Parts: sequence; structure tokens; C-alpha cells
Amino acid sequence: MQLEHRFSFRAPPPPPPRAFGYWILANQCKYYLAMNAIPPSVSVAAAALYHHLDLPKSSTEPPLSRSHRKRQLSRLSSSVIGDILPAAALYALPPHSAAALLRPCSKLLRQWPAFLSKPTRNRLPKWLTGDSGPFGKGCGKFCEAICAYFLLSSNDRAKFFQLGPLPGRNELLLVLSLSLAVNLVLSLWSRLARSRGNHKGVNAMTKKSLGRKLSFVEHLQLALLAFGNALCEEVVSRGFFYHEFITSAHLSPNIANASQALAFGIWHFNGIPSGFTGVGLTFVYGLIMGLLRNYGNGLPLPILAHTVADYFIFAVIVRKR
Repeated sequence: MQLEHRFSFRAPPPPPPRAFGYWILANQCKYYLAMNAIPPSVSVAAAALYHHLDLPKSSTEPPLSRSHRKRQLSRLSSSVIGDILPAAALYALPPHSAAALLRPCSKLLRQWPAFLSKPTRNRLPKWLTGDSGPFGKGCGKFCEAICAYFLLSSNDRAKFFQLGPLPGRNELLLVLSLSLAVNLVLSLWSRLARSRGNHKGVNAMTKKSLGRKLSFVEHLQLALLAFGNALCEEVVSRGFFYHEFITSAHLSPNIANASQALAFGIWHFNGIPSGFTGVGLTFVYGLIMGLLRNYGNGLPLPILAHTVADYFIFAVIVRKR
């Protein structure tokens, strides 16, 4: 009995189910990396979804006893580290796409208001700091467009961010017809869903103008904001991600267009239109904008059509009572 006890083997306790799942996932990823069996389209698609999805944030805040600037720097470090680690893991996957770097680079750039004093920030326009307007915190969409432009090589910029020829009469008539159809769909969605959308910045921007007519200056301001928002979103979606799906993921133009449109739709879950219906409508709209890009050999046509749609949203849909 003593000899049996010496050589008896007791199995270790099984790991928790969640840890066991992570262990299997890590080993499978290690195996596929060693075999180079992960298709490049998988890592590029994961990077695109990671950029457009808002992950749950930690509820812990820095102590209130710290100075304002130290609290801002603490939030900055935690935010950047939380974005760098997943981005580095995605970038390590072949084909090492620049799509994985867009989120941490743009999140770092959009933290510029943290380095300004409070009086200086209060003097800046609210759409620039992100308190209102369509661009997000720290004018995040402009930061994304800037990073998307510089993450590509000079040759790729010339190819995928090209302006192309000036639109002619037929192209302008096409954009006008498409804009009328899009505005009709937006009106029907707003009426049937009884919603003005879930975009906090845009709702805050138009809050003071509810229930009255807009002045000429206000119309002009909304048109300029619509153009800026359209420019940023087209550069990121129909420029940067369309490029990555074609050159890095080696997808055909049609599949690349559908992929960027899907990411574009997910991006607008909390936009206008919003919810799962908004994702579906924006997915179709992203497909059409991609076709316009290919039809016009550049970004001017989708930027123009997008500007008209955003202006209608800012001036009509969001201001409905």
C-alpha cells in the first residue's frame, strides 16, 4: 500500500473554462502563425472592426486629489496602452497591415486638448474639442483622416486618395438624384422609427436651434461641418480601408467595397441613422459610395454626395421635434 501511494498520480485540477478557452485560442493562433495559415483578409478585417467598434471602458477614475493635468495624463496613458496592446497583436499578424495602427495613432492624436489649460480649451470652438458637433472627442475624425493619410506610402496616397477629374454634368446629375433618394430614405426612417439618431455631438450642436428657422449663417456653418465630416469619413472608409482590403488583404474590388461598407455601417451604430436598422442602411449607403468612388476614379463624387446627405441630417433630421 505504501509503494502504491508513492507512485500514485493525482491529476491537476482542470483550469477554469474561460482560462481554458483562452489557452486553446492562444495555442491555435500560435499554430496558425507558425504554419502561416491565417489568410491576410482575416487580420485586415479584424483590424477594421477593432477600429470601428467602441469597446467597454474601465469605470475607474484617477483620484480627485490630483491636479487636472495629472488626471488628464493618467487617462491618456491608460487609453493609449489599452489601444496599443490589441493593435500590436493585430499588426503582428500577416500581412502586417497599417489598418491595425490607425486606432492607436488617431486615439493618441485626439488627446491634444489634455495638454491645454482649461481657459484655453474653453475659448476653442466646441466642435473642435468634441463637446458638440459630428467629429467626436478632440476632433477625432480629423485625427483619423490625418493618420490614415500618413500611414500609407506616397505612391498609395496618390492612388487611393486621388481627386480624379472634375465631375461633369452627368456626374452631378447622378449625385443629385442619389442625394434625393437618400434624403427620402432618411426621412422615412426618422418618421417610422420616431428617432433623430443617437449621435450626442450632433444633437448638442443643433439643440439651440430646435423649433425655429435657421439663419443663413447657421445654414452655412452646417454645410461646412457636413463637408468636413464627409471628407473625413470618405478618406478613412473609401480611401484608407478600401486600400487595405485591396492591397493588404488581396480582395477583389467588389469584395473590398463590401468589406469597407460593412465596417462603415458598424461605425454608425450610434450615428444617424442609428441602431441595427441604421447599420443596414449605412452599409448600403457605403456600398453606393464605393461604387461612386470607382465610377468617378476618385473621392470627389462620394464626398459631394456625402456632404449633401450630412447637411440634410444636420439641418432637417436632427432638428425634428
